[in-house]
Amino acid sequence: MSLPKLLKTFQVERKKTGLNGKGARAATWMAVGTLRGVLADASPHDRLQWKQMQHPVTHQIVQPGAPQTKQGDRLLYNGRKFYVQGMENPGELNAWTIIMCEEREDA
Repeated sequence: MSLPKLLKTFQVERKKTGLNGKGARAATWMAVGTLRGVLADASPHDRLQWKQMQHPVTHQIVQPGAPQTKQGDRLLYNGRKFYVQGMENPGELNAWTIIMCEEREDA
């Protein structure tokens, strides 16, 4: 199977906070772009390692190139929501980015 068939397109959203009509603090999600990457379950080792840092992860998205998202962003794919917990840039070469995410259904 070739790499283009494995790549999925994710909508990238960033949280924006402000005040609603009643003056209360409110958060909204704003679309900031898209990224293409390969979605995979996180390994048990990665789940444990990130949980110890208070960042639960369930999935990894491996993206070719430099990071196109940041911690705190939300990635949407086919009705699923993935919250970015952190990223790894192997070798600091910007050849690949590993995005560590937590899939959630509540928000």
